Amino acid sequence: MATRGSNLEKNPFKRAMESSYSVAGQISQFVDDILDTNQGVDTRIADLYTYYKPINIGLNKAVIEHNASFNQRTAETTDIKTFEAGIPAEVKIWWKKLTDVYNEGTTKYNILWAGGNTSFYKSSRQTNIDRMNTLVTAIGADASLAALKTIVENYLTTYKALVKAQTSDKTSVQTGKSDIDIARDAATNGLWYVYSGLMMVYLPVVSKVIAYFPMELIYKANKMREYRLLVPMASSRKICIRRWKTGDKITMVNNREVDLEIGLTADSSVLPTTWYTLPANATANVIPADLGATTNKFVIVKNIDLTTTGDITFTLTEA
Repeated sequence: MATRGSNLEKNPFKRAMESSYSVAGQISQFVDDILDTNQGVDTRIADLYTYYKPINIGLNKAVIEHNASFNQRTAETTDIKTFEAGIPAEVKIWWKKLTDVYNEGTTKYNILWAGGNTSFYKSSRQTNIDRMNTLVTAIGADASLAALKTIVENYLTTYKALVKAQTSDKTSVQTGKSDIDIARDAATNGLWYVYSGLMMVYLPVVSKVIAYFPMELIYKANKMREYRLLVPMASSRKICIRRWKTGDKITMVNNREVDLEIGLTADSSVLPTTWYTLPANATANVIPADLGATTNKFVIVKNIDLTTTGDITFTLTEA
């Protein structure tokens, strides 16, 4: 049993692999490649390659899917907003088809069109959908409005599909134990297994074992933490927490066509009083004091744009 203060039970790759998903993928691929290259040196290395290859494939597949999910979620948001922008014009077409059969102000008209044109698009998405459903139900078996009913039903099907797609993308960008976290944990433990196996191959010349790992990247990654965040329109979100130290450095990348503001606050429920503006598609290298008072530990990102979702990558290099 390890005594207090022993490091024997610690996985030396864990902190580096947790620094960011992209770095974890790079470390994993480096080890996979060099194991492949050296299979002929020793059968035990060939066995390690056979063991680790599927783990590496799983991790990098998860990294690709995770990164794609950010783009997909933004794409779905754009799609539904484009669709919703066209609802007023579409509703005017419905109104025209209705008034071709029932004059405005008649009892039937008032039953079908209660609330007017804007009742179809001035509320929440679910309320809009409910209002369209109500129209379809109210038309019922009225043969004179059969064409209108079909048009609304088809339009409603498209609307609900877009809402479902966006909702699915929101839940796919996770911060808990998602597929990518599981894959990264497996790769982290896999690296430890490979390291231990190589020790048996090369003992006592351990310098040869080190050659199988990207040590410079691992060293840098041990001091680095990367966070990526989608910031919905007209909203603010917490991206990380840090008790700042002298020498901490920050790199921020704005991944979208919308300005973002970053600030520090002592309470995540209270917005910062000062902000650092990160222009659209810009990269900035700053120190914590550039974002506000370093006694404040919460990093908040704000998107004031009314139509576009923001996307930021925030990398902290610890002192």
